[in-house]
Amino acid sequence: MTDKNATTEKGSTKGASEGLGLVVPVQGPAPADSMLLEPRETSEWIASLPLANIGETARQVYTTLVGFNRFEIPDVTRAKVVELFRPTVEYVCHNLRRHYIDIGFPLSKKAWKTAILATELNNELATSYKIIVERMLAERAERFDRKLLVISLHHALHYLSRVYLQTTLAYRSPDAMLWKQANAIFAFARQNQIHRVPVKMKQGKENDQVSTIEEIYKGLMLFATTIPSRLRQSHLESTFAKTREWTSHTHFLGSNDDIPTASAINVKLGSDEAPVHNALRMPIAGRYVAILDLRPLIRKLHEEYEQAPIDGCGTLQSIGRNLLPRGLLRQLIRNWHMPAERQFVRTRLHFSLRVLVGLRPIHAALLPETDRLTPAAGNAPLTGVTASPNINVPAISEPRGVDPLSVIDDSQLSLAPDDPGHPAADTEPVFSQLAGNDTASPHWQDSQTLDPTDPRGLEVTTLNESAGGYCIPWPGDSHPPKVKVGELLGIGGGEGGSYTVAVIRWLHSIDQEQLELGVQILSNQVDAMNASLAPRDDTKPSGRKVESVPCLVLDLYETQSETQEPSILLSSASYPVGTELLLDRLPTQKRRVRLTRLIDFSSGFARFGIEFPDQDDQQKEKDAQPGYTDFDSLWNTL
Repeated sequence: MTDKNATTEKGSTKGASEGLGLVVPVQGPAPADSMLLEPRETSEWIASLPLANIGETARQVYTTLVGFNRFEIPDVTRAKVVELFRPTVEYVCHNLRRHYIDIGFPLSKKAWKTAILATELNNELATSYKIIVERMLAERAERFDRKLLVISLHHALHYLSRVYLQTTLAYRSPDAMLWKQANAIFAFARQNQIHRVPVKMKQGKENDQVSTIEEIYKGLMLFATTIPSRLRQSHLESTFAKTREWTSHTHFLGSNDDIPTASAINVKLGSDEAPVHNALRMPIAGRYVAILDLRPLIRKLHEEYEQAPIDGCGTLQSIGRNLLPRGLLRQLIRNWHMPAERQFVRTRLHFSLRVLVGLRPIHAALLPETDRLTPAAGNAPLTGVTASPNINVPAISEPRGVDPLSVIDDSQLSLAPDDPGHPAADTEPVFSQLAGNDTASPHWQDSQTLDPTDPRGLEVTTLNESAGGYCIPWPGDSHPPKVKVGELLGIGGGEGGSYTVAVIRWLHSIDQEQLELGVQILSNQVDAMNASLAPRDDTKPSGRKVESVPCLVLDLYETQSETQEPSILLSSASYPVGTELLLDRLPTQKRRVRLTRLIDFSSGFARFGIEFPDQDDQQKEKDAQPGYTDFDSLWNTL
């Protein structure tokens, strides 16, 4: 390999004008006896890996790939060898998921290292293909292997997109140069008319996947503009898997096309920048700008929305169709149609807050002190309640412009909690733990959850605030409670025991010990109550004890307006709209309420609008009286 093709450890390519400037390490001569010089020997070595021992397999594969990418190996040999590693890397990454997916944040040191390891494994595969691309473009050989170049560009972009996915699963910002490389690959492919050449990728025992460089790049653009920090990890994975299918409903606009403000995104191909919505940066069509029209896709998502379940579990009509839940589809449509506009001014004020995590701790802290030690009812849904097939899910926040779902009538649909979390594990070195360690501490010792009867909560200092919420840091070194996007928070907890209820809307991991939360306030008038199924009028008392569940009632005593209504927070959304409940701990007596619509939901809570049937009945009786009763106060005075 000549000096002009060498690269620095930081990835700055010498002679970058002859290549694409992709980030690759410096290569040196490979040992003469290295198995990596012979695909057959490499295949035998991979077959001998202890796949049952994920930690040891991950260690051997990672260290071998790192060395492989720093050896000078012929391009064809490198392509054959790296192809042998692909199934094993995918197997290892799939088994690493359980250490950092759906366990809450901040991650333990082990879980954080595991998430980084999954990212680096995909990055090493991408690096192998990038080396081939840089060598071929720099050498400019007379017998140019166009097929190998197309495959290498395609696979490099594929694994760069996997790197971006793994980064978002840890709520981290992508590394510098990631978008620079992805943009450069697509720009080069489009310029040389190879961006629509079909390329086959073997997917283990499954059918081979055929895609193009353009399809991968469009999928990456779609995924990046979903605002990953606002999605749960399970939704990130399912959305990423669907973007490849959705790319057929998008197309790039040319210089002669009308450029819409809504339902379109753009990217500067010569920059290290991610795509942005046209409403945030109106582009000018040109050689180094790609503008993706999403209007056909949004029409397609409208159709899926009408048929999709809200919990992702499927119905008789949706089984086998791999439909996303309605709540997620609605969020994606809103993001792609028009980005939400900030409603309140943000100010950098720093003050202390006391924070509780979860519905039950908030409920316990709001109870009178004499009741805090009383065991609360479980979180299971009330027995005798059957989920309805439909639930209405209105918008959480209004974006600018026309609501793309304003014409959709949700009717009512069913929801079961998603993303059941579990605590993270201990903090020993990642490879030894993945290999199995019976002496490791129990996973519950790593997370110091708050005592539900302790109203003090965790003390944090705000980074900034607005009328709508806060940005707060969440420490990772003091074992705080685990949190997820969509988790309920109780903020306040002064001497009077009052709390403001809020919900986590986004997460951002700075590093393993630094996490930032974006918190939206739901209500500052909160009452802790217990809810039980209201008996039907035609049902005789059974004499059995009525089950009840803890709940929070919001804005019960506020003056109502067209945009405000009382609501109830329950631990599950498995209650059909129209269910009537009895609420206790009211100032007077138990009161009957009826669920009117599902306003918001996540795995941690469901928020329903409520109305009062007893008030409706009284009004109906009053309306039924003859008109002359208006003179009742007059008779005795005549």
